[in-house]
Amino acid sequence: MPEIIVCQNSKNYHVISFDQDISIGRDSNNGIKLLSPQVSRKHARIQKEDGLYRLVDLNSTNSVWLGAEKVQSLELVHGSTFRIADFFLTFIDEQTKFSHQLVLEDENEEEKQGANETMLSVSFNLQEVDTPEELELITAARKWSSKVQTLQKKDEDELLDEALRAIINQTGSEAGFIALRDSDHELVYRATENFDPYTDNRHVHHATVKLVISEGNAVIVNKHDQQVKKGAHVLCTPLMQDNEPTGCCYCFRQHSPYLARDKHISQLVMLITSSHLPDQKTEEDKEDITLNNSEKGRYRKNIIIKSQNMVNLYHDVQTIAPINVPALILGEPGTGKEMVAEELHNCSRRKGAFITLNCSAIPEGIFESELFGSVKGAYQDAQNKPGKLELADNGTLFLDEIGDMALSLQPKLLRFLENQEVTRLGDTRVRKLNVRVVAATNQNLQEMIEKRTFRADLFQRLSCFSLKIPPLVERGEDIELLVRFFLEKFSQEYGWGAPRILPKAMEMLAKYNWPGNVRELRNVSLRMAVHFQGKAITPEDITRHFDEFEGHSPKKVAAFPTLEQMEKNHMYDALQEASWNISDASKLLGIARSTFYKKMEKYDITLP
Repeated sequence: MPEIIVCQNSKNYHVISFDQDISIGRDSNNGIKLLSPQVSRKHARIQKEDGLYRLVDLNSTNSVWLGAEKVQSLELVHGSTFRIADFFLTFIDEQTKFSHQLVLEDENEEEKQGANETMLSVSFNLQEVDTPEELELITAARKWSSKVQTLQKKDEDELLDEALRAIINQTGSEAGFIALRDSDHELVYRATENFDPYTDNRHVHHATVKLVISEGNAVIVNKHDQQVKKGAHVLCTPLMQDNEPTGCCYCFRQHSPYLARDKHISQLVMLITSSHLPDQKTEEDKEDITLNNSEKGRYRKNIIIKSQNMVNLYHDVQTIAPINVPALILGEPGTGKEMVAEELHNCSRRKGAFITLNCSAIPEGIFESELFGSVKGAYQDAQNKPGKLELADNGTLFLDEIGDMALSLQPKLLRFLENQEVTRLGDTRVRKLNVRVVAATNQNLQEMIEKRTFRADLFQRLSCFSLKIPPLVERGEDIELLVRFFLEKFSQEYGWGAPRILPKAMEMLAKYNWPGNVRELRNVSLRMAVHFQGKAITPEDITRHFDEFEGHSPKKVAAFPTLEQMEKNHMYDALQEASWNISDASKLLGIARSTFYKKMEKYDITLP
């Protein structure tokens, strides 16, 4: 069922599901209600046409926007984001989301009938074979067990690739694949050898795969017709976990039928492989992440939050995490953008790795190979190595400091976001991936777009969801918790006595403006842990040892409002005086009604 994700000013995300036409507007009888005076009563409509969804502007006052352009009508696809006033709406269609190619996608009727074939289904039993065959099985098992030991610390996909290669070599197969069930219980390709899931899927004997997955027994299918086609002789073996089939290995060859010894070797390799794969049930049964304990100042692990704006942020993270579209994290340096990105990955339950790449730390000359990978000979000293995108397959790639990415590389990243395909430098083979890209920056990308140093189309693709992390000065409730957390953490790590911080000293820290945000607070806490091992920390200690606090007058800074804050308060006073009538309030301030609207949007002022 399609969904619309609605947010206002990059916060307060909520999800609306619908299966028929749905209207958008300010009136309460709309399917999607946007409570803002800048939204028309009946602003727009999403309507279904021949299985597709189209957004239509209903002659609204302030239009519907796609980036910097007004749109009257727009065909919606998975990930489409449009703006109405200060609301961003993202269309999600689960039927077109990024995913691996399904194995049981298109069954061949002739194969389903099983014409001219001999099917053998035998449970695995070493006692069935003669002594020479048993010796061969033991040798193959030992060889593969030894190989697995060297792969234990590598990722799951590499283990599956090696398992498939071992079975193909041991059984004399020409090609094949390993498929596992995903989180939606669909059987998807995870490893392939001389097999393209997008072109060779029609050759797969789907009835055999279904039999193996349903019964958990290995199956041999040998066809004896005169016109032997690709994959005529088939060997299919289940991958068992907790006595249930969770996948299979499917191999085929043309030159000769498979024998029982081929099946037994395949079963042995799959049996050893399954014991080194993560327990799927354990992963699915993990306790759901909640914010129930945030009142005590702890979200989970090293994430310390108590302030309401941070609680709201992590609620938004949980809301958007399962939706496989890009996200953009905005925030000042030191606010913890990478930690939020990693939490997005953890909440998404994606089975792949969380991979990071700092766009400002990699020289432009080698950045493309870092991102897309390379093959030997592509350039001087080039080696066969996967790029960060490949390493993040089935997982998340975090692109930090995305504003520093060279303009020449941005179209290549945009192309990947559109088709999820990569080609290593110097290679011709195209690899299909399933990667969620999360980017972060402390720069104003809108200004960069105006200066033509950042592409508008890339910004639109990356900002399907935007998350703004507040600076530490706006989350004062968290400061004391963070200080105590860091002091305890460093004291335990280095075996020091934990210092005690007196109330007046803590008050000084709480009122400091922390221009370096959490990163600066962490560094100050480390220095305090070093200087005051097991001692009490006074305000005088802080000003004496830390230059940033010398001469600091936090009370004056905290008490004196900025010009923007004064203007915002003045607008609130005018609205209250005018009983929240915008026209009357703008007259009281002596400014145009349109100017008043713009300032309301600037200061995030909403009517009660």
